[in-house]
Amino acid sequence: MIKETKKALSHVEMMVSFTIFLIFVLLLLNFFNPFERQSDDAGLNLAEGRIMSSLQETIITSNIIVEDIPAGVDCFRIEKVDSANLVARKDDERINASNSANGGIENLGNGIYQLFYSDSFQEMPNAAACSQVERNINYKFGATVQKKIIFIKRLKDLELLYSSDYTNAKKSLGIPVTIDFEFSVHEPNGGEIARAMRNEPSGVNIESKNIQIEVIDENASIRNVILNLRTW
Repeated sequence: MIKETKKALSHVEMMVSFTIFLIFVLLLLNFFNPFERQSDDAGLNLAEGRIMSSLQETIITSNIIVEDIPAGVDCFRIEKVDSANLVARKDDERINASNSANGGIENLGNGIYQLFYSDSFQEMPNAAACSQVERNINYKFGATVQKKIIFIKRLKDLELLYSSDYTNAKKSLGIPVTIDFEFSVHEPNGGEIARAMRNEPSGVNIESKNIQIEVIDENASIRNVILNLRTW
């Protein structure tokens, strides 16, 4: 009788141990399922990351407060500022040519001038001529900030490459061959900036996302627009 009781207890212990082991295995599979498919938006998130890292550039912005510019001065120059790849703005207007020979900033009187630096800025056509560049002016520097931004020209270049050589466009962005994509960029009011579209296949799941981005043009005008990205 005692032997049968011990035998029965032994079976119960084995069943309890097996049950605990089975629960442990199921929990592991729940957290680390080797057969689990990627989520449907994995390709969308990957394409977004590759596009943003490829298109974004770093620009440097700064403000100067100019005081007491002498009368009759066409332009002035800030000696501590390298004029190469510089765009100056005042009152929402570009007022100099980057890479200009004399590095002058058109004189629009005392006040706050915004300075922008980037290798992507090009010389301004029909810039104001600086017959006299004043170097001895009173000014104060404001805060200098670095920020990531997308040049509209880069979007236009990608749009052109996409339409002419889609395979190379994906390769330049680092998007895997298994992912197809299309995009459009438009203003909040609907005005279109860039559009690169393909014939979407039928019977596949197409993921779409609107992403708010900051863009800048050749005159250093910055605005918020919407990038619509679609993948399948």
